[in-house]
Amino acid sequence: MLTQYCPIETAAEIVAERWNLLIVRDLLGPPRGFNDLHRCLPRCSRSMLAGRLRRLERAGLVTRTGHGSGRAVAYSLTEAGRELEPVLMALGEWSVRRLFADPAPEQLDPAMLAFRMSEKVRAARLPPDRTVVELRCRRPEARQWLLLEAAGSTACSHDPGHAVDVVVTGDTAELQRWFIGRRRFPDALADGTITIAGPRSIATEFPRWFDPATPWHATIARLAEEADQPHQSDSRTGDDRSAAPTVEA
Repeated sequence: MLTQYCPIETAAEIVAERWNLLIVRDLLGPPRGFNDLHRCLPRCSRSMLAGRLRRLERAGLVTRTGHGSGRAVAYSLTEAGRELEPVLMALGEWSVRRLFADPAPEQLDPAMLAFRMSEKVRAARLPPDRTVVELRCRRPEARQWLLLEAAGSTACSHDPGHAVDVVVTGDTAELQRWFIGRRRFPDALADGTITIAGPRSIATEFPRWFDPATPWHATIARLAEEADQPHQSDSRTGDDRSAAPTVEA
C-alpha cells in the first residue's frame, strides 16, 4: 500500500492508531503494570492492549522492565515517548477549548471515576487514619468505594468490608463534572445535586483531598463558569448563594 512521504503521516501511523495516545497519556507518570494499564483503558481488550504495547515498543516509545517477582513487567515511556508530552498537552488544551463538554451517556462510568479519583489523592491532606468513602452514583446506579491512606489509596467496585466514614451521593454525570472541573463542589452541594454525609470535620475537607483530574482543570473551570454566567444572572435573582452548604451528619 502506497503512503505519502511526509513526517506527519509517518508519525500518525503510530500515534494516531486507536489507543496509542491514551497509552502514552497513562504512562506519563510512574511505570505501570499490564493490569494497571488495562484498568485505565477498560474498553480496550487485553489482547488489543498487548498488541498496542508491542507496537509502541517496536516504535521505540515504550519499554518494559521486570517488576517485582515472577514474570510481571512494568511499562514506561522511553525518551522518545516522553517527547510526546507537549503534543498531548497541546491536544488536550485544544480539546478543552473547542470540543470538551458535559459527559455523554457513554462516558458515564462510576468505576472509572472512582479509579481516577484514587490516583489523584493528596496524601498530605488526608486524615491520619484510613478513611473509607462510599460513592453512591445514580444514572447509572453504582456503588464504589475509596480506601484513602497516606501510604496509598485504592478504589473498589465491591464492598471492602470496612466501616464507611463518608458517603457521597449524586448523579454520575454531576460527580464527573465536579471531578473534571466543570462544577464547583460547594455549588453542587447548595443545589442538592450532590450530597455528602459523615462527620463534619471530615466531610467538609473531602474536595480538598484530590489533585486536579487533568492539567487543564483551571481552563475547564473558567470556561464552564463563563458559560454558566448568563444562567446564573437569570436564575439567582434574590437567591443568596454565599451561605455555607449543609453537610449531613
